[in-house]
Amino acid sequence: MKWWAHLYKGRKAEFAGPELLKKIEKNGFLPEIYVITSGRMGHHLFEIHPVMLLSSQEREKAFVLGVALGYREAAETVRRMVEDMVRTTGGFRWEQYMSRLDETDAGQAGE
Repeated sequence: MKWWAHLYKGRKAEFAGPELLKKIEKNGFLPEIYVITSGRMGHHLFEIHPVMLLSSQEREKAFVLGVALGYREAAETVRRMVEDMVRTTGGFRWEQYMSRLDETDAGQAGE
């Protein structure tokens, strides 16, 4: 799995800390953990996947934008992601939103 530098985390996932990401990487038994990825083939903006149902091939290819404990928290995290994107770009422009965050980081890192 590849993790987005600006990874969104649900409230409970944030509380779980970095140990949660380590457990996901180790492919542990995590029945309530969900990851949020970009939609495949342009059909959806985001997709929510239970970690324990991802195949090893899906895990290798996954670019994770968010993580949550429980489906409800995953849905709330996606809502927050969409609200942030619309507020920043004025529409449904996820790639533009991501690049703006990356530019902001590059500017801050250079200061």
